[in-house]
Amino acid sequence: MRKKTTEKREQIINVASKLFLKKGFDGISMDLIAKTVGGSKATLYSYFKKKEDIFIEVVLNFAQKLKGDKSKALESSDDFPVKLKNFALEHLNFMLSPKMVSVRRLVIVQGQSAIGQAVYERGFKACWQTVEEIIIEAVKEGALKKDIHTWVATMHLKGLIEADLIEKSMLCSKFSITPHEISKAVEMGVNVFLTYYGSKERE
Repeated sequence: MRKKTTEKREQIINVASKLFLKKGFDGISMDLIAKTVGGSKATLYSYFKKKEDIFIEVVLNFAQKLKGDKSKALESSDDFPVKLKNFALEHLNFMLSPKMVSVRRLVIVQGQSAIGQAVYERGFKACWQTVEEIIIEAVKEGALKKDIHTWVATMHLKGLIEADLIEKSMLCSKFSITPHEISKAVEMGVNVFLTYYGSKERE
């Protein structure tokens, strides 16, 4: 029974994900989700009390995938600069994918609400705390300067590797970002980060 319950919940989230991406948050209803999934509204409400709850789970599913991909990239090498570059490349390729751009646009529209808070705390922040843990470890090992604010440093890394690519993808209806542009953004972003935060002891 437990497995069946889990499968049904995942089915609802998967169906809702496609509907949100196609019609937007305001373009769908619990009725439509129930109809598309199949079964009664009562069944749907037994899993989720309202549309906002389903939307949050849809976004968090994407965030969980990103967190998993980040973890693999951060474990890909013992060399800290290489590790950061592998992570940055994984991050940008994922964030610039058409599906993820669409999800981010939906979140921004709904940002000034409990949805935004939940997505930030359970999605965005949780993902980047994984990166902060690596930065904390690098400080302990002497790869980065001591006494830095590790969360601020993590956000600086984010800003440097994303540069203007994220804004371009979010604001332009037609955009084409090449693998070369992504690689260049990764190389420059990580190098600038290490120039400022890198430990002189390692030079």
